[in-house]
Formats: sequence, structure tokens, C-alpha cells
Amino acid sequence: MNKNILRNLIRKVVTTKLKPTRSNKYAGIKILETHSELIPILSDLMTPDFHLFTEDIEWVAPSPKTYRVVLKNKEFFYLYDLGRSWVAQVSGKKHYLLNLGEETMAAKAISKLLRFTTAVEEEEIIDSEEVSDIGDMGDDTSPEEDIPTGDDLPDELTPA
Repeated sequence: MNKNILRNLIRKVVTTKLKPTRSNKYAGIKILETHSELIPILSDLMTPDFHLFTEDIEWVAPSPKTYRVVLKNKEFFYLYDLGRSWVAQVSGKKHYLLNLGEETMAAKAISKLLRFTTAVEEEEIIDSEEVSDIGDMGDDTSPEEDIPTGDDLPDELTPA
């Protein structure tokens, strides 16, 4: 076996064994396939694992490119591409991402949005039957007590 045959054999084995796997951790968010410029922006604002916190990204308007980022807890914020810079609108306040200070404030505002939960557990919902049961607990009085009306009151009040 000469050196060239051995070299070609090693190259062939190495290329087949060390072929890079094409695993895309952002595969759950379809828009990132066509709008890949969002990946570094969202990585800066949240974390490189932002796909764990986002449910969907929607393309809202074509000019300026506007995206709605829907979080797992159904809260959302907007991202605008102004060409030179990006703007994040979180809870109604716009943060220009060209400045590091405003980018930090936008990241903190997104962090606050992630803390909100809108999902209500079924156990926390109280039925109207349970409310009436709670009202009856410990009360031996009937709801038809003698409540004085205007007819039962004296016409003139005398000082005591």
C-alpha cells in the first residue's frame, strides 16, 4: 500500500465520519429560516437559547420590517429593522438597540415580561357552587333575618 492510497482512504473515512451534523436548534421557529438576521438580535436581547422562551415570531409589516416576538407566556414585544439599527418595543416603550444602555434596558424589560404569567390553573378557578358552600360555612343564621325597614323605625328620634 503506498502513501497516496492510504491518504485517500483516510480522507474518505474522515469526511464520512466527521461530516458536520445539520442540527438547527431554531428549527421550531419557521421565520428564522428566511429572516436569519433576527438570530443575533434575539441572542443579544435574551440569550442564545432564546428559542426556549419564544413561542413564535411573526412578520407583521414589510417596511420597516416589523416582527412580533410571542413569548411562551403569551406576552409579546416588537422588533423593528430600521436598516442601520434595530428598535425593540417592549411594553409600549421603544428601545434603540444601537446604544448599549438602551439594549440593556430592553433586555431587562423582556425579562420582566417573561416573569408575567397569564395562564390560570384550573384549581384556582372557583365555581359558583363552591362560593355558595363557603358562604354557608359556620353561619347558622338564615338569610331571612329581621332587618329593620323604614316602617319599623320611629318617626321622631329623641336624644338619649
